[in-house]
Amino acid sequence: MLARSNTGTLGPPARPSASYAQPPRNPGFDESLRLPPLQTQLPTSPTQGSDSSGGPSASAPTGLGIVVRDLRESQARSIEAMVMSIPYINKLKVLGKISPPLGPPGPSSPAVETRGPVLALEGRSAALVKAVSVVIEKSLASSGECAVRTWSANTPPADTGSDDAEMVDGQSPEMSKSRTTSVSSGSSSSNPFGKYLQTIMEWHGKSDDIIKHVTTKPTGEQSDNAVDKTAASSQLPVALITDGFSLTLSDKFASSVPIADSYAPVDHWQWMATLWRGIIGPDLVIYVRSATEDEVNTLGGVDFKSAGIMIVRVNESKGLDEKTERRLGFEVMEWVRAGTFKEGFGRE
Repeated sequence: MLARSNTGTLGPPARPSASYAQPPRNPGFDESLRLPPLQTQLPTSPTQGSDSSGGPSASAPTGLGIVVRDLRESQARSIEAMVMSIPYINKLKVLGKISPPLGPPGPSSPAVETRGPVLALEGRSAALVKAVSVVIEKSLASSGECAVRTWSANTPPADTGSDDAEMVDGQSPEMSKSRTTSVSSGSSSSNPFGKYLQTIMEWHGKSDDIIKHVTTKPTGEQSDNAVDKTAASSQLPVALITDGFSLTLSDKFASSVPIADSYAPVDHWQWMATLWRGIIGPDLVIYVRSATEDEVNTLGGVDFKSAGIMIVRVNESKGLDEKTERRLGFEVMEWVRAGTFKEGFGRE
């Protein structure tokens, strides 16, 4: 091995200091020309960047030493933040055009027996929405004027099939339905978009149930008392959606379904919202929002933003107080008695 001479050679380069000092800037330097730092591109689809495709795993570092999984989580948080930054009033107006309330029957449509209202609870806090829905249901039922029926995410659609059993591909309807449900559940359990489509399909079925309820006079079939039956027939059918409807679910799935194309988060949310087309919209949206004690005292616990949007402000740390409960029950019943949702349906 050749010995290295100490004469006429350069020493090793000096190590950079711990705190990197930027070179002095020219007074005439245009800051707009400075390039942003390098960023690592995320895989745009679930199949990219997986172990089976030869790419980095979900937790493998990229060329810049950044963990892909962390970047995905960061991207998901960013999408959710942008989706939730859209004012809820604007979203409700969009959904009101996509999924409007039940309109009056046309000239060639069959007449309806009655027209009751559809009320939907919306909000970001599931606990607050649940608390408010309990108060509203109690107020409607205790008035004696309403035949209240509730719907939620867990309410199964009514079976609209015929009573006669038919064979489908050599199987009974029950077996065919069970097989379809099993396949659907399996395919959507790990795919949030598939789960959203399944949710939309379920609400299409529930929508038919809701329409039937609010356009059919109560009969009091469960009572043997003639007086009770007469009283029931004079009640107004009310549909109450208790745990979030089109706004809550559009927000939820727009935040959880990854954007794998060029859609901006706002367009991504609006596309999710358009899937509610064909489903009955609420006559009254009751939006529950968390508020400080000062906001509740200054703005009030219950407020109408428009004829079809009621805002309920609740201090999350204290919950619904007795004053707000009474005001809420009063305002809901006054809105129901006003009957603006009956316009175009004629007199009963």
